[in-house]
Amino acid sequence: MPRLPEPRTPALRELARQLRFQPADASHRQLGRAEELALQLLTDYEPEREWPVEWVVFRVTGYRSERQDPELSGAVHGKDLQHDLAALIQLLSAAGHESEALLKQPAPSRWVTVEELCARWHVSRQTLDRYRVLGLFSRRVVVERAAGKRAAPHRSLFNIQTIQAFERTHTLALEKAGAFSRVGDQLTSRLYRRAARYHRLLAWSPARIAQRLAPRVGRSVGAVRRAILDADRAAKVPLFASRKALRTGMRAAAVTEYRRGGRARDLAASAGRSRASVYRMVASERARRLKGLNLTAPARPDFAKPAAAAELLGSGAATQGLGRPLPHTLAELIEQAEAAEPAAAKERTLGAAYALLRFEASRAIAALGPSPSILCEAASPKKKMPRGAALPAGSRGIDWIETRLRWAARIKAELVRSQLGLLLRTVESQLGRPLPAFSGALAVDICTVLAAAVFEAADRHDPFKGG
Repeated sequence: MPRLPEPRTPALRELARQLRFQPADASHRQLGRAEELALQLLTDYEPEREWPVEWVVFRVTGYRSERQDPELSGAVHGKDLQHDLAALIQLLSAAGHESEALLKQPAPSRWVTVEELCARWHVSRQTLDRYRVLGLFSRRVVVERAAGKRAAPHRSLFNIQTIQAFERTHTLALEKAGAFSRVGDQLTSRLYRRAARYHRLLAWSPARIAQRLAPRVGRSVGAVRRAILDADRAAKVPLFASRKALRTGMRAAAVTEYRRGGRARDLAASAGRSRASVYRMVASERARRLKGLNLTAPARPDFAKPAAAAELLGSGAATQGLGRPLPHTLAELIEQAEAAEPAAAKERTLGAAYALLRFEASRAIAALGPSPSILCEAASPKKKMPRGAALPAGSRGIDWIETRLRWAARIKAELVRSQLGLLLRTVESQLGRPLPAFSGALAVDICTVLAAAVFEAADRHDPFKGG
C-alpha cells in the first residue's frame, strides 16, 4: 500500500495531525462521522460551495470549542473538502487498525475491494485513484497473512453505499471511462507512419505530432504520444532522440538560473529540452516550493468573500510605507527601536492584512493542479474579467501567489519593526544592562534569540482578539 495521504487544506491538515495520536476507539467514532459527512457531500455534490472549517471540525470530532482556534478556522472549498475528507478517512481508519475479516464478516458483505470495483466499473486502478479527488473514499484495513504467503499488510475497502452514490453523481464520467480501450498494434503502426511523415517534412516533436493526431483518432494526447514513442523505441532506426530524465538537483539548478535572469532558450539547450519544457519545469518547481510553506494563520469567517480583501488590503497602513529594510547592525537596531512607536489600531490593521494574505495564498496553493500555471488564467486576452471581480482560487497562478507572499513579508517586517523597542526594553529588564553594554558577539546572539521570538509572535498573533 502507498503511504497515507494528507489533506490539502492547512486547517484540515492540522486537524489530521491532532487526531493522529488519539485512542483507537476515538478514531473509530470520528471515522463514522467523517464517512457520514463525506457521503452527504458525495450525494448532494456541490463542489463550488464554501464550507466553514469550524463546522467541518465539529461534524468530524463532535466537539465545539468555546475558544476559537486560529489554526482550525476559515473556509474550505467543496471540491477540496471532498478530497481532504477522503484523506482523513484513510488516516482515521489506519489509526483504528480494523481487520478486513472482521469488517467483511456479516454476509452479504457491504464492502468491495479495489479489484472488484475496477471490474465493476471497467476502469484501471490509476483511474480509481483519480476518482478520490471527486469524493470517492475508502477505508484502510489490516489484512491477515495466510500461512506461507506474503499478502499486503493493508488494503482499501469501499462501502457499497459510497459506490452507489458515486455512480449517481458521476454517471457520464464512469460511462466514458468504461468505454475506453487501449491503443492496439494496428492503430500504433498507423500513428507511427504518420508521425514519421510529419517529422520528415516538418521536423515536429512527438508532443506536437500527438496534439495533431489525437483529435483525429479519438484518443488523448498523452496516449498518442506514448504509442508513438513506444513504436519508435522498437524501430531499428529511431526517429526521435532519446532523452534522459532530469535529476532533482538539475531541475532545482535550472529553476534558480531562470529566476536569476537566465534565458529559457539557453537552459533548454543545456538540458536538452524545449523552451516549453523549461517553462513547465520552472512552474512545477516553484509550485513544489510553495506547497512546502507553512501558511497557517488566524482567519475570520468572511475571509473567503471579496469584500474582506477590499476592506483589509485597501487601507493605507497595508499599502503605504512598506518595503523599508529591517536593521542589519546594532546601531540601526537602536535607531529604529527609538523611532518605533507601536499603535494598537495600526497593529490590528497590519495583523489582519497579514492574516488575510496568508489565507488567500494558502487557498491558491491548495488549488494548484498537477500542471500549475505561472500567470493567472484571467490574464489571457481571451478571458475578460469584469472590473472589481475577484479571481477564483483555481485561476490564480504562481506569480499571483508569490506576489501575495511578498506583500505579506513586507507587512510582517512592519509588525516586527514596531516591537523593536520592546526587544530593547526586554534586554534591559531581564539582564539589567542596556544592549550597548554587552560585547559585540554577545549582543548579536541576544538580538538573534529575541528577534526569532518576535518573528514567531508575528506569525501567531491573532488581531481579531483582544490584547
